[in-house]
Amino acid sequence: MVSNLRRKKGSSGSAVLFCTRNQALARLQLRLPEFRRLCVLKGVHPREPRRKLAGQNKTYYHVKDIAFLSHEPLLAAFRAQRAHARKVRRAQAKAHAAGAARLEAAAPRYTLDALVRERSPTFADALRDLNDPLTLLSLFAVLPAERAHRIPADRVHAARRRVTRVPQRRTSRALTCSAAAPSLRSLPPQPVRRVPGLRVAHGRAA
Repeated sequence: MVSNLRRKKGSSGSAVLFCTRNQALARLQLRLPEFRRLCVLKGVHPREPRRKLAGQNKTYYHVKDIAFLSHEPLLAAFRAQRAHARKVRRAQAKAHAAGAARLEAAAPRYTLDALVRERSPTFADALRDLNDPLTLLSLFAVLPAERAHRIPADRVHAARRRVTRVPQRRTSRALTCSAAAPSLRSLPPQPVRRVPGLRVAHGRAA
């Protein structure tokens, strides 16, 4: 006998597969700028569910993407920076200038080496992903350094220097790889080994 029990509302479908941005922030215990930075670094994008149960003006993310971000080691680095910033503000509020300066000098830092190795494990993968950063560098290289647009001049000059250095580095890398690879003409001739019972006729094994 087939039971006519209905599923409880909110236990399946879009209500389980998707969550809002505020729910993701509460689960990851991050602020909005940190969450945006983490999404950009890990390549996580908002989703568009068929049914937006929390409202049409909400930003939704897949639950699996948030679970993927919850195991990221950068979360600990972001939390350490936030706790350190709280200590600096406390020292500044108590008018401890020397203590605040000492804390700012000892600010925790993090590197993205593991993330770069994860996204580009080989040199060929790194070259394949160079299109986006080179496009952004070229854009900053031609932007006017104006205060009205809040574009510092040193950033524009740095972008121009990096854009001009990219062809030189790629050329030197290609020359290094070609010099390291042995040429077939420089290899000594190898003796041909004869296998008993094998006849060679017209360049093919018979």
